[in-house]
Amino acid sequence: MDESIYTFMCGTQIVHGPHSTDTVAEKTKSVGISRPLVVAGPNVTKAGLVEPVVDTLNREGLNFEIFGEAEEDPDVSVIDKGARILSQKKCDGVVVLGGGSSICAGRGIALVATNGGSIRDYEGTEKYTHPPLPVVVVSTTAGSGAEVSAGMVIYDRENQRSFICRGPACYADVAILDPYMLLSTPRRAAVAAGLDALTHAVESLSTNMGTPLTDCLAYQAFSMIMENFRRAVLTSDLKARAKMHLASVTANLACGNAKLGLVHAMTFVYGISLPHGLKDGIVLPYVMEYNLPVAKSKFSRLAILAGASAELFESEEELAFETIAIIRRLYADLEVPDQFTPEQVDPSRIPEMVAQGMKQVYVDYNLRQPLPEDLEQLWHKVTKTK
Repeated sequence: MDESIYTFMCGTQIVHGPHSTDTVAEKTKSVGISRPLVVAGPNVTKAGLVEPVVDTLNREGLNFEIFGEAEEDPDVSVIDKGARILSQKKCDGVVVLGGGSSICAGRGIALVATNGGSIRDYEGTEKYTHPPLPVVVVSTTAGSGAEVSAGMVIYDRENQRSFICRGPACYADVAILDPYMLLSTPRRAAVAAGLDALTHAVESLSTNMGTPLTDCLAYQAFSMIMENFRRAVLTSDLKARAKMHLASVTANLACGNAKLGLVHAMTFVYGISLPHGLKDGIVLPYVMEYNLPVAKSKFSRLAILAGASAELFESEEELAFETIAIIRRLYADLEVPDQFTPEQVDPSRIPEMVAQGMKQVYVDYNLRQPLPEDLEQLWHKVTKTK
């Protein structure tokens, strides 16, 4: 009998289904917010997604302020500015609309608002003194699952790096998943988001922190993604988008507890100007090949979940390789590139990127512990030469 002791964390109430955005005001009041700062990015604002939320707040008599500068990959300066505006306008909580970037920005604003200083001051785990203000999230992408995460990814352009703030108090209080909020997501953004969710599911099975519970969630997320990703991106199928919404959250619940691995150790290096999910997706099959010797049992199960017939393969290893082939066929259908171009990743930077990657905590979590030369070989495989 396995006598290991496991811990599983999830601090967010999840509300999902068509028109669940109508509950925003109710949920905002339920967590004690009477004057929210509504945080959104320029693209979400242009898409008209802010209006239905503020209409709901207005109908319930809630006063609010809007901060529309939560850009993709939120910089330290954006979060610190949002916290200053929240304080000046005497807001007592945050309502966030957007994808992972906006969600991290909104939650970061809520943390700085109660602790002061800059978001830089809270890099790491539980570096804060006071819990953040309450946060309600309306997710507009099916990807990162940041709405149920205890961690926030922050970009520090001044110092050319990214970092994470995390802690059990950093979960959003409520996450609202309304598939109608996905209808205006551009195809490229929807693909990148879905790749992020796919990577979270697979990486959850590739760490030394996984448990039977996180494995269960990861398998379910992978199954939902493989069944619905194409339809969610290539058609207007609302049910497929709703399933992708749930899959992204399920995958994050898995990786939030099982942690992440070598894919994120590589893609968290600074200077690749692509959406985070797309970076993850490009790297994922190569890291799966690297991890396969120690993860073939789990990867072979993924192939079966994706529809492969076990009796057609002579070994567990062949079946595990089929999972990678299935993912590559998905990429072909969705026009996902299989390598970085020299413009995206300069091959001369690979030694520097290896050094950065080896410092990432995700290296320690990866089921197969890499040496610097392993990481260098992976970077050369995933990057085209001129």
